[in-house]
Amino acid sequence: MSPENLETAACAASDLTARLSAELERATAQLEDAERRYLTATVHAFTAHSSIPRNIRRERTEGRRLVLVLQHVLGGMPTIEGGGHAQSA
Repeated sequence: MSPENLETAACAASDLTARLSAELERATAQLEDAERRYLTATVHAFTAHSSIPRNIRRERTEGRRLVLVLQHVLGGMPTIEGGGHAQSA
């Protein structure tokens, strides 16, 4: 691979890693909110002898899945400096 092509690929990989990292940060914040809503709903459901609303359970589950997928993808992204992966950088 020519140095120019390598540089272009490295730049694209770096951009993708940065975008995925930002998305992971956003997804993690949303998951924290969903976890708080779930905890609140759990306390309410326990005291009211009812169940946790389906949409709150779904938001929490979807948030966990998204965070796990993004972590997995970032864990497989090679670093430009060589050898490691983006998540360990």
